[in-house]
Amino acid sequence: MQVTSFVQVWDAIQADLPQTAQSALETFLATGVADIHHVIGFANLTRDRASRALERMLSGGLLRRPEFVVKRPDQRGQPSSVYLLTEEGAQVLQMLGHSKARASNLNGDLPILHALAMTDMHLIARKSGVEVATDRVLTFNTSEIRPDHLVTLAGGKKLIFEIEQQASTETLRRVMESLIHKQRFFASKAHSDILPEVRMVLQMNRGTPWDKTLLTWEKALGIVQKEAGNKLAFRLFAITRREFLGAPDWEAERHLPWREIVPQKEKELLQDEKQESSIPGWVANSPRENRLVLIALRQTLQENANIRDEYLQADPMLLENMRIIYSASHDECASPMEQAALPRRSIAMLREYLQMAGLIKPLRSAIHAMGAKASWSPTMVLHRMQVTISTFLGHHGWRSSGALVAYPAVRYWEDESPYQFQVKVSIRNPRILTLNGENAAQPAQDEVKRTEEALAWVLQALFVYSIELDLGRIEFW
Repeated sequence: MQVTSFVQVWDAIQADLPQTAQSALETFLATGVADIHHVIGFANLTRDRASRALERMLSGGLLRRPEFVVKRPDQRGQPSSVYLLTEEGAQVLQMLGHSKARASNLNGDLPILHALAMTDMHLIARKSGVEVATDRVLTFNTSEIRPDHLVTLAGGKKLIFEIEQQASTETLRRVMESLIHKQRFFASKAHSDILPEVRMVLQMNRGTPWDKTLLTWEKALGIVQKEAGNKLAFRLFAITRREFLGAPDWEAERHLPWREIVPQKEKELLQDEKQESSIPGWVANSPRENRLVLIALRQTLQENANIRDEYLQADPMLLENMRIIYSASHDECASPMEQAALPRRSIAMLREYLQMAGLIKPLRSAIHAMGAKASWSPTMVLHRMQVTISTFLGHHGWRSSGALVAYPAVRYWEDESPYQFQVKVSIRNPRILTLNGENAAQPAQDEVKRTEEALAWVLQALFVYSIELDLGRIEFW
């Protein structure tokens, strides 16, 4: 859209909605993401007027909608319409005097949910008359951190507020990275006006996901504390988003039921580390930071392996275990060289898992049932792969069709895969990712995609790395 074009669009919108358009658009200044409730509250509009303003700016190209439905994980009922600021919308705001206005280029549902919650916090702070800096850089020494919100309290002191999503063992490294940066920031004492604590607002309700998330933060904080010589430079507190928004707590002395995150005791977190003989070489030979993460991953995998109901229902831990195995070598926080290397940690962890689960013998039988002298056509290869896939899933009480679909396929020329035969996984009902079934919140699309990738990798690894997994050399691979 040319400059004259977006100016003309804006002039037409303002002429039609002179008391509405600018304040509605300025709702997007904080993060570039907002829903209709944000606009209603910030611009002090009725729902009809807010909806009309948003639709005009949407049709004029100043806003856009995500390509999927974004539903808050802690809310019931129909999700609100979500809007994102475009480049043209940002240019209009800059023209109106907001030089720092930026378009939102977010696409995944988790990043958009994060930005929505940041908008919640920013607008509620503004409404409360509290000074808030959203998504601003804080420098210290030669480094920097970028907290979601820095709030100035009545006495002049400041507090860091962060928005967080559900976390689990497979996201441990990312959680730990965040805590390491904060530990270094507070230890530097570069900003004496900022109180040495971080308050996390979690987008979830109290319950199983809440407990699981806090356990992950406790594990990570325990690792960071040990690396810091058992001297943490800050305290960490958590509360749910709905609890905070219901009664915003901007005081230095906490009034809401904040839960302090206490570092998991060293004896609980690192019990395997003290038994050096039990640590496999792929863990022991890793750099210190990676080793602690891998030990925590391995511990969780061993604990999950004991939680099974082999005959009555699909094992609910299967998908989490697959993500844990996958994350050992496929972590976005890992260095580029680690991401480019052979996935040795995931292979080694999968081998341990197959042994713990008693799957080596059944998988060997499924893979080699045709014998070494069989003549392998593409159809026979696909059939044998499907039998192997079904054996793996069936051992956990799952079938390979239904809510979860897993099947082999021949690679098309346009597919980005190095393998002629590949495994594909599709989750048709995302609620299978939750232990609470129908009563649980709908999982985020990013979580669904990550789970599909993880299970597909594990099933493909049964063929690609059959020798390393003690499954023998495959005649048809």
